[in-house]
Amino acid sequence: MKVTMSDLILLGHATFGILGTLSALWVFVEALNAREENAARIRLAVAAVAISMCAAGVLGGYWYLNAYPADKAIIRCAATSKGNESRWLRRLECGRRPPPLLWRL
Repeated sequence: MKVTMSDLILLGHATFGILGTLSALWVFVEALNAREENAARIRLAVAAVAISMCAAGVLGGYWYLNAYPADKAIIRCAATSKGNESRWLRRLECGRRPPPLLWRL
């Protein structure tokens, strides 16, 4: 199985998003039982949330700008549907000229 850099970036985006969500749950649970003894753990959990969510956002943004346009073209051109209107739009998106009637609309 061939794993591309795009796949790794997308996997990292999802992984950091899940870690950030779990860390946010950790902050919530620690804050319900907030005492002086667990203040350091709360700070650690808050830092984990911030780092994980920032990493997920950066990786997702990088993937969206650099890898998604190629995937988007494949998705749109390979889509199949029964309606005529969708078929015309698919032709337009894939670089083929739609029927003349659509150009008049």
